[in-house]
Amino acid sequence: MITKKNLTLPFLKESVARNREQLDLMHKINTDGNCPFCESNFSKYHPKPIIRDCKFWLISENMTKYQNAKYHFLVVLKSSHQIEHGSLRSKEKLELFEIWEWLEREYDIPGSTLILRSGHWDYTGGSVSHLHAHIVSGSGDDNKPVMTRVG
Repeated sequence: MITKKNLTLPFLKESVARNREQLDLMHKINTDGNCPFCESNFSKYHPKPIIRDCKFWLISENMTKYQNAKYHFLVVLKSSHQIEHGSLRSKEKLELFEIWEWLEREYDIPGSTLILRSGHWDYTGGSVSHLHAHIVSGSGDDNKPVMTRVG
């Protein structure tokens, strides 16, 4: 559970799970009482391998890719448990943008979107109460947009 400014949240919002596998894992994590994105727990719960372990962030493919996404990467703050971006240090912010540029070069991605999940999930559409980002690229087909929940 996360408690902040008189707000108590479980680590995961199970009601936004996109499939049964994700829901089952979210329920197990909430039952265990561990933040799945804290560095010590990440590999225990996240089924995809870590692509790159940077100084401040971990990079992996997202467990459940957004529909119609060609690429969907998850970038998780590892230095501390935070739910909001306001306390990020300049070097953590800089590294996030360096990661974004590296992913576009490494995977030859012609265009992508950065989604930063910061704050209460009722406003962000997120499912995990730990600061993280999604770097997503569509297929390039206007008839198949990538859609995600915000709020």
